[in-house]
Amino acid sequence: MDVAIVTPAIKQLLIGAGKFIQDAATFEQAEERIMNLEESDDQFHKYELVKFVKAEIEECVGPIVDEEIERYNDSTYQNFSDTDTLVTRITDKVTSSQQFVALKEDISKAVHDSVERLVENFEDEFRLVDKEDPPLTPKQRDPCQLSDEESMWSSSYNHERFLFVTIEQVKKNIEHLDKKNNIQTRLAAIKDLLQVTLHEVLTSDESHQREWARLERVIVDALSDQTEPLLQKKALSFISRGFASSHGNSNELYSILITFLYEYFTNKKQPSIKVKNGLDTTKPDFNILLLAFRLMNDFQKIVPNYWVRYPARFLNDVMEKTISLMAISGEAGMSVQPSMHATPTHFLALLDPKAEWFMRWTHGCFSRLPIFTVMKKQKAFLENLVKSILEFVASRRVPFDLVSEASESLASHRGTVGSHQQRFTYTGEELEYIYFVHAISIVGRILMYKQGFQLFPLKVKGYEGEITITKLICSICQLVTNPAGHGLPMRNITAVYEPSMLATDVLKKLSTSESTYQACLCRDQVTSTLLQPILHWLDSSIPDGTLASDATLLNVADILSIMATRSAGRRHILYGEGGDTFSRSRSSPAHCLTEFCKKALNKSLPAVHGQVPKQVAGSYLFLCRHLYNNGEGLQAIYSCDLHSILGQVWNSASKAISTISKGKLSKQEEDNVAWEERLKDNLLNFATTPKGVLLMQQANAMQACVGYMCVRHQRKQQVSSLEKFGYGTIISQIASTPCGILEMKKQGLVSALCQDAWNSLEPGEEFEIPFRPMIWSVDAIDKSTLKPLVNLLHIFSNFTSVFELIGGEKLPVGVKYSFRDKVYSLIDLIDRVVMLNAAKDESKIHFLFHYEQSHVFGLRLLNSLICCLDTLLLMDSQFSVVSTLISSQTAEDISSSGTIIIDSLSMERNHVLARALLIGGPSERVLPQQTLTDSQVHTPTLPLITSTTLPKEYIPNIVGKSSIKQETEISKFLSESKSSKLDASWLEKCKTAFCKSTDGKLDSIKGNVIQDVLERTVVAMSSIKSEALFLDSVSDSETSFKSFKLTTLQELGVTKAVQYGVHLKLLTSTHDSQENLTKLLKHAGFYLKQQQRQVGSHLQSLNSNYVGFDWFAATIFLIMRGSYERSWKLLQSYATLSASAYMWAPRMHRSIHLPANLASSSIPPLLFSSCHNIELLMQVELPLVYSAFRMSGFTASQICQLWLKQCFWNYLDWSEVCSYVTICTLLGVDYQVYMCIAILRHLQQHILHHQQQQNLVIFLREQPIIDFKVGKHLEYMKRLESRYRRTVLADMLNFSKP
Repeated sequence: MDVAIVTPAIKQLLIGAGKFIQDAATFEQAEERIMNLEESDDQFHKYELVKFVKAEIEECVGPIVDEEIERYNDSTYQNFSDTDTLVTRITDKVTSSQQFVALKEDISKAVHDSVERLVENFEDEFRLVDKEDPPLTPKQRDPCQLSDEESMWSSSYNHERFLFVTIEQVKKNIEHLDKKNNIQTRLAAIKDLLQVTLHEVLTSDESHQREWARLERVIVDALSDQTEPLLQKKALSFISRGFASSHGNSNELYSILITFLYEYFTNKKQPSIKVKNGLDTTKPDFNILLLAFRLMNDFQKIVPNYWVRYPARFLNDVMEKTISLMAISGEAGMSVQPSMHATPTHFLALLDPKAEWFMRWTHGCFSRLPIFTVMKKQKAFLENLVKSILEFVASRRVPFDLVSEASESLASHRGTVGSHQQRFTYTGEELEYIYFVHAISIVGRILMYKQGFQLFPLKVKGYEGEITITKLICSICQLVTNPAGHGLPMRNITAVYEPSMLATDVLKKLSTSESTYQACLCRDQVTSTLLQPILHWLDSSIPDGTLASDATLLNVADILSIMATRSAGRRHILYGEGGDTFSRSRSSPAHCLTEFCKKALNKSLPAVHGQVPKQVAGSYLFLCRHLYNNGEGLQAIYSCDLHSILGQVWNSASKAISTISKGKLSKQEEDNVAWEERLKDNLLNFATTPKGVLLMQQANAMQACVGYMCVRHQRKQQVSSLEKFGYGTIISQIASTPCGILEMKKQGLVSALCQDAWNSLEPGEEFEIPFRPMIWSVDAIDKSTLKPLVNLLHIFSNFTSVFELIGGEKLPVGVKYSFRDKVYSLIDLIDRVVMLNAAKDESKIHFLFHYEQSHVFGLRLLNSLICCLDTLLLMDSQFSVVSTLISSQTAEDISSSGTIIIDSLSMERNHVLARALLIGGPSERVLPQQTLTDSQVHTPTLPLITSTTLPKEYIPNIVGKSSIKQETEISKFLSESKSSKLDASWLEKCKTAFCKSTDGKLDSIKGNVIQDVLERTVVAMSSIKSEALFLDSVSDSETSFKSFKLTTLQELGVTKAVQYGVHLKLLTSTHDSQENLTKLLKHAGFYLKQQQRQVGSHLQSLNSNYVGFDWFAATIFLIMRGSYERSWKLLQSYATLSASAYMWAPRMHRSIHLPANLASSSIPPLLFSSCHNIELLMQVELPLVYSAFRMSGFTASQICQLWLKQCFWNYLDWSEVCSYVTICTLLGVDYQVYMCIAILRHLQQHILHHQQQQNLVIFLREQPIIDFKVGKHLEYMKRLESRYRRTVLADMLNFSKP
């Protein structure tokens, strides 16, 4: 234990305790007061000795205490009824440990040695205040450091006695202090004034105020008397004592200090201080100046803590006095004139290089506006600062090595204040440079606020034109990109006070300022300046000696990375200033950065320059990652093929580390492993978009990236230092693909999320009995279970992903259950909390601690899962979910009166059954509530469902459209053009007539008109080469497709679809309609099977025909009112169109029209193209909705894929479903994207609300889209088409080469 640390701490404690023991009569009393010092001294815990001892105890015995507490938390030690007994046991154990005994001995020895040292040097350590302190020599003290007496922090024990005097005595002392008196009289007067409290002088009495005005003058005169250093120091002591004793009078005291300094620097008789001569602080006159500035700087730093207590006049006075002093000019800055004079800013910069005082003054809104208002009135201060920056950048007169030495010496000096390595002299170059440091710190702070913008532009002496913010920022950027100056060799820069590091720090802070970074940095001139080092590296004609160093490249990457995390900064990097959204240019900053990153990764930079280190390449990859981790950025840089290069480099790095043997790694091997992880991390961030997931999968990195992500997610690590949210979005995007969910299952993430859900419901083996009982919520789903539920829904949102997990699986049979079982999979979770039948599963229910809560959770999970109709069909066909729930519902106790007893479980089951048994839009079915309201406790509005036949209360009567003929533009056009040729010309006319017919009422178009439009449109589009991308070369016969088998899931889907058609009164005969729809699905399935390739895959969904139900074919069947012939003819023609790749989900399943790698990826074009473009447009059109999705961890692509695959069944009414199919066929398949954007815009307020409630995924999956009419939003969709069709449609038609 270091005695050098303990000694000053004990000294501080003794001095602080002096006032508590000074009146003790005996030694025993003094000892007792010392022992009880904690009770009497409010500052006890602030003493360094107390802090030191507490830290040593925490470090030494803290682990022992924690270990004992953990041991006594065990259930075997729960027999302690008295908490004090337990605390006593732990305390005894700790105090008797070897570590504690050793600590006591070490502290005792250190204290003993320290006390002996203090006793031996008592006179030096505890100098009596009554003695006159002779002035210290320069070797004895640092002139920049104030003694206790001279500091504004000096406390009362440094003062002599206080006297209560009359006004006459004050007048007499003031008269004696006048400069006309001799020095002895003046010293005696100032000594007497030091014993008078300021309240005796500063009172409301007029006579006192007049005397104070005289006192101000004589104190200033005393400070200005350079012939008497002792008098000057006593005058400083008077001011510092006033600061310490009374904040209310600080303005007057500060005024004295500023007046003295102002007169000193404006006095023409005063010999000027030439900067070129340097500064020797041991000289008396400089010594006093530094002490005054130190006192001033201390006041500047502390005054923001309490000036809010005083009126605005106090604030304005302090600021005006300060800025007027700092505005004094002596040709300040990096001037080329050798006769430059030192200014107040030079001295203040020496004490506070990075202008901490200004940072504190502008930190709060209360003082920020006043300081900028004062600076606007007195622009000389800012003009001097800006001029120094511009001249430093322009001339770079100080040689690089000298600047480096100045900055390094400054950094070492600032880091060793109070040590023996103190400096007393500064060269002229150092003074000039430190002025620049102070200037750039203040200017950087000004630019962080909008009020600071109003100070620009400036007119600076010696410069033509006005200095704008952009010009100033460009100058600062030059310090980053070329820190050595023009024509000088580049050097690595790492020192804290180096120009490049200072400029980088300023630009990084500006990048994080929400209010001003766009106006400051999002300018082409600024970006061009920052990109110069990168362009030089890409240009082989640039001399190697003038290339930017690694440190310079890293600084530029850091600045641009922070810019790229902001939407405005990212768009500026992507498109430049004023660039069009989604525009691509080879001259854009993003293209330049991506090219440099690619060449740095694969080591293909110009050979004359050599290659950059991995650290630099990784930094620029991290920068590019902030561009491609969203749809807009990926769209802009996709053509640069960065994903391919990154995949290749990662594969090479992965192979390199695979040969490393286990055990202790060498430095090179550790670097290789870290580099491979860094590449893998950046590859993983492609998965924030649907198309990015495909790119990651195509790079064969799915397994490695998912494994890496799972490890970090389970450790609750951040995605990166600049990312606001966790891995939620990436997990959801990956889980939307079968290959992704399968890898997540292998890596244990699916199991971990299932276990989290189970642990939130049931106590497991690791459950520890708490000291206090848990608070159980009365809500069906409380906060502790909501998050696990939401996490499960995020990964089980896609049907094909769910199919990969439970497809073909069976529920456990004959399993012996027990308490504290564990759940490892979705099947286990379904078995334990969903499939619970009170009549048959008594043992399963018995072994649940919280049966009702767990079963409610399972029913809520099931309710959200079956919102996907394919998942509903899968779970009912595979597990007989509906029959199980009905069996449980009928098993409820019935009283003698025939009334069913309703509880929370029956209400939940009733809601799930209603959702499962009836398909329909918002107005086509009635869903019961999941919980009872107060008004429904005795009289429920809807009867319970106890069979597959729904009560009539759940089935609203669907009113058909009026039979009265309503002539519309489209019907009129169709009737007039029956004999017209169906070609591109007819198609354009049809579009025009259709749009005129809608007029916000698209649902007014009758079903027969929709049929006619679809049939004739498909024929017309089949004749257009750009639309008919798929050749119909398949021949079949009725006998051939009859052998095609439908799965049990699809057969159940036929029943559901026909039931829906009958409910809508589109179909009349259930039996005939089922036969026709079955025949249609077999024909379509056989037709598509002949256009599928064989894919050897470990995925269930790829080793067979399309596993889901064909909702598009069923929709066409209902539109054609059950006509098999018309439906098949339309589907056969539709299959040749590009729209079929997105509208008809089974169309691209293992399709030969896709490259082999895409066909085997299990990621359909609907996801990687259509849904990707939905997120792309949402980012631009609906930024609030986009942010809500990112914060929730759920993705818009997941819900939109669900809507589109089942053609909005259950989410929109049938008329809107027909409108959706019609506009996407007639107006273009890109309307699929525009319609989803319109829906999200329609739901914006609901989305924002439910994101705050943390149940966004539940809302979007379970709630229908109420009050959405396609016709009302068609105009908005047309505007989207005019802006984005060139981008969206081109991407959708290019699905074979994503």
